[in-house]
Formats: sequence, structure tokens, C-alpha cells
Amino acid sequence: MGAGLVVYGVDGMMEWNAIIPAGTARVNIPFKHGSYDGRGVSAATFRTSDPFFQAVIEHSDYYASGKIFIISDHREVASGQESVDSDRWPVVGGQESEGDSLTEVEVSSREDAKQYLISHFGFSASSLKSKASILAAAKANGVLFVGADDL
Repeated sequence: MGAGLVVYGVDGMMEWNAIIPAGTARVNIPFKHGSYDGRGVSAATFRTSDPFFQAVIEHSDYYASGKIFIISDHREVASGQESVDSDRWPVVGGQESEGDSLTEVEVSSREDAKQYLISHFGFSASSLKSKASILAAAKANGVLFVGADDL
């Protein structure tokens, strides 16, 4: 993937300073502007077009577990077209090979998918609040949910 803006989110927090290990260093990633109001909850966000910060986040345990997820991705793909699909499966570790295989799991709803991840992989309910976080957690554990209209 090439350079481009990526917006990352963290549910359930208005602000959060993620301290992510990167080799022997630690990188501070400030998530801000989350809110709780009468219209609902919006995730704290961090926006960057710097490939270094994108790599640090996407190679972190927070991203692999779904705590940090992609809200929108405007990075260019190799063919020159721009990827702006926020519903695409986040690629854990920043790469996806053709040999990756996912186990299909039949679920009837987003809530069923969430419960599957909680019972089979030990995720907390608070880390699986959004569609993106559920899909990221499933992908990180080799699962593809099928059958749910809301996923």
C-alpha cells in the first residue's frame, strides 16, 4: 500500500494516549475527540498519512485484538486506485497473502459474532463495540463470519 490518510479509532474512550512498543522504543499515539452524547458514542480517533505510524499501529497488539481499528483508509493500492472502503477487513500485520485461509463461521447477527469471539477467543465485550472491531478480531483469529446481514 502507498501513502495516504488512515483514520484509526478506539471505542469507549474520549481520549487515549496509546503507548505502543516499536522495537526497543515506545511510540505515543494520541487518540482524541471521542464523545458521548444524546446522539450516541463516537470513537476517539487518530489520523495519519505517515507510513511509520501506520506500521506501528497495524503491527501492535492493540490492533490485532481489535481495540484499535480502521475507520477509513485512503491509502493508494498498487494498481493506482484509491482504497476508501472502511468496511474492508483490516489486515493484521499490514500484509495479506493469497495463502491466508479463513474458517467460515455461520452467525445470524453482529451480536452472535461478538459472542462467538468472546467465548472462543476471550475478547471483552467492550473491545467489540463496532462492526470494524468485530471484523478485525475475527480476521486476526482466522475467522470469516457469514450469514449476518449486519456484518
